[in-house]
Amino acid sequence: MSQKKFKIKTSDNLFDKFLFNLLKLFKAKHNIILPSEKALPRRAIYVSNHSGAEGPLSIRMYLPVRMMIWGAHQMLGNYKERTNYLYHVFYRQKLRFDKVRSFILTYLFGIISKIAYSAGGVLPVHFDTAGLRRTMQYSLECLHKDISIVIFPEDASEGYQSRLVGVKRGFLVLSKLFFKQTGEDLPIYPVYCRADVHTMYVGEPMYYQELKKKYREDSAILNLFTNAINNLNPDNCKADVSKSVS
Repeated sequence: MSQKKFKIKTSDNLFDKFLFNLLKLFKAKHNIILPSEKALPRRAIYVSNHSGAEGPLSIRMYLPVRMMIWGAHQMLGNYKERTNYLYHVFYRQKLRFDKVRSFILTYLFGIISKIAYSAGGVLPVHFDTAGLRRTMQYSLECLHKDISIVIFPEDASEGYQSRLVGVKRGFLVLSKLFFKQTGEDLPIYPVYCRADVHTMYVGEPMYYQELKKKYREDSAILNLFTNAINNLNPDNCKADVSKSVS
């Protein structure tokens, strides 16, 4: 059976606008601290902490760029796939919620989650070879349409942390593929979301091809991004992280 083609969101429809305007009644507006007064570029890669469950929604609502967001492919699957991922991975493993709370939230959010993820412009991330190829293909299509890609690459095997312990390398692979296609070294912006103070910090962009001239191994570049994200948080400004995830 052929794989159904994923539809890239180039703009919000009326339902999306209604949904996000409704959410703004309940979710405090975030202050956005930018690295300079210059406008953010028409296309870029943004790598951010997850900030519990708050990061993706905050960025989608308040970062002033057109974007698609990398997210777990299970959340765009059927009800069983969504609830299985929500309970075992998102609520129990990553958010460290207890069983009762996880169960209740899973079966409440599981009902509307696919609609919410689709409206939010979530691009499904797969980890098998064929699926990962599709993820990269759709991401490249977005970038060619001047739609930025937002990625949450943190190592959450021990749950989401206020200080990242490492980041995965998917965003470097995407940058490399885009450079191979176009010769353009995309800016990669580190971002740190602080839900407790309703603030989003956007750091100075870094460029993969430039970094490769200074660092021989991707592991060193991943460490650099881990520290760059952490150091945007005033509470973590002295973070020194040596672990990365390949």
